[in-house]
Amino acid sequence: MILDTPNFYYKPQKKIVIKTYIAAEIGLGNIGSSYDSINPNRTHVGAYINHPQVKCVIGVDKNRKARNDFLKKWPNKTKVFCSIREMLKTEQPD
Repeated sequence: MILDTPNFYYKPQKKIVIKTYIAAEIGLGNIGSSYDSINPNRTHVGAYINHPQVKCVIGVDKNRKARNDFLKKWPNKTKVFCSIREMLKTEQPD
């Protein structure tokens, strides 16, 4: 049997789109960011940072020391703000 359709055997590939997210952690205390552990995934930020679909983690805390510690502990893929209102002026977390 001869088919005159050139696309008979062609199956178009589905395009896989992997969505990335911007996460916001409000409160950079122990469980949020600073819990000292061998396994950094025991904090919310540690889990976000190590997730392949999270491209940025925003930390929000009114405590300056907590913000500074956050940036020291998580120098990559992070931004920090002192209030939710300030963050929402420039960022739109998912």
